[in-house]
Amino acid sequence: MNEKYGVKKSIFLKSILIGAAAGAVISLLDKTTRSSVISSGKGCIQEMKSFVKDPSLSLTKVCDTTEQIRMTIEQITEDAVFISQKVEELKEIPPQLAHAVIETKDAITAEITNNRNEEPDDLQLHTV
Repeated sequence: MNEKYGVKKSIFLKSILIGAAAGAVISLLDKTTRSSVISSGKGCIQEMKSFVKDPSLSLTKVCDTTEQIRMTIEQITEDAVFISQKVEELKEIPPQLAHAVIETKDAITAEITNNRNEEPDDLQLHTV
């Protein structure tokens, strides 16, 4: 039974490779695609040649890119912490705001009550 599975797997893999090759050949019938593949291939060959001539330059590029990625990750981490702190601060604002509104309402109510107690009776009718 393992042999049948191995043969089927082998046929499947071969079929995928043949299909991919056929797709590549068909796509190369388009002149724009062909030109793009040729220019990409030339660029790749140039990169390989420069690596072979000076591997330290490629290593330097890799190190620079790694450093940039590390710095970007650090900045994103700092930004995430900052945003998290601001969200926590925003969560605290509604209770503080509600407390301030209640205090203001109480102060206004107390002021109105004091003013009513100090005014003569005939003026209270006009202020309502």
